[in-house]
Amino acid sequence: LDVPNKECKEQSAWSRKCEAQRIIEYLKKWIFSEEGKNLSFGIITFYRNQVETIESLINIEFSKEQKDIIYKRLKVGTVDSFQGMEFDIVFLSVVRSRDTKTINDNLKDYNLFGFLISKNRLCVSMSRQKKSLIVVGDKKFFESDRAKTDVEELYNFLQLCKHEGKVIE
Repeated sequence: LDVPNKECKEQSAWSRKCEAQRIIEYLKKWIFSEEGKNLSFGIITFYRNQVETIESLINIEFSKEQKDIIYKRLKVGTVDSFQGMEFDIVFLSVVRSRDTKTINDNLKDYNLFGFLISKNRLCVSMSRQKKSLIVVGDKKFFESDRAKTDVEELYNFLQLCKHEGKVIE
């Protein structure tokens, strides 16, 4: 699910509201749909501030009755809280985004990709789904040569989605 850098930048506290909004938009469509009524959902991110952004939007966008239903089938949390869990549908909010023109070789990979460079956390975050993994982020950023080098798994996942899956823009 592409959320371009021009839509919103990553915040210094490691959150990206436009990603959270897109996740809530699709969660609303799917969790109450006929096809989604018996599915479990997980929303994973690498950053506590993004969890708080997503939870605040859930509080705004859903009624109390809806939240009572949703939270029986939905968990929102950081990668570390998802170890050993599985859900039918998982949204992975990657948060990291940069204007690709500003990327240069002097920036360390951590400065660009943060926790995404942790192979263990990336493995956990991308293996919690039973039916579908929806990675939510800035497609152009993860198509960059730096992404191919520094977070090869996400780069390859994007290529797989483009050729055999689906990229929602």
